[in-house]
Amino acid sequence: SALGGGSSGSGAGGTVSIRAPLVRVDDGAIVTSVARGEGRGGSISIEAGELLVLGGAAVTASSQGPGTAGDVTVNASGRIRVDGGGYGFSSGIAAESLAAGDGGQLVLSAPTIEVRDGALVTTQAFGTGTAGSIRMTAADTLVVAPAGEWAGLGDRLNDIVRVGLLGLGVLIALGLVDEGRRLLGSE
Repeated sequence: SALGGGSSGSGAGGTVSIRAPLVRVDDGAIVTSVARGEGRGGSISIEAGELLVLGGAAVTASSQGPGTAGDVTVNASGRIRVDGGGYGFSSGIAAESLAAGDGGQLVLSAPTIEVRDGALVTTQAFGTGTAGSIRMTAADTLVVAPAGEWAGLGDRLNDIVRVGLLGLGVLIALGLVDEGRRLLGSE
């Protein structure tokens, strides 16, 4: 199943806007906006009590041409959970550039943000375009559990953890493993 929008010519794509107490994107489903032409892709805006992205499902804004991808903005009053995979894909939230256009921005805000079991939260550039940025606000807890990734952060993850521990009021529970050795404590 898919819910989406986009642009194929010089015009801008429309916004995909979802508001609900619980938004569950599951079982390989996708919420998407794609810029295929010169126009800017539409943005995705989700306002929910809880957002669950599970079972290989995705929320993604991308550019597959010269146009800039739209942004993905998620505001949840409870939690954002991106977990696992299915159908050969990781569950994920992404703003990406696959060609010459720039990627969009990814903004997540919730008291609790969880990325678990191979799921991805990513901004990447696979073509000549520039990747967008990731901005997160987790008022209480940020969890990146085993095999979860904040793609685009790479080695900067330790710096971000250090900043979080220095008084931003965020409990960071990480379970990253390197060759079977636990690097940081899990939740």
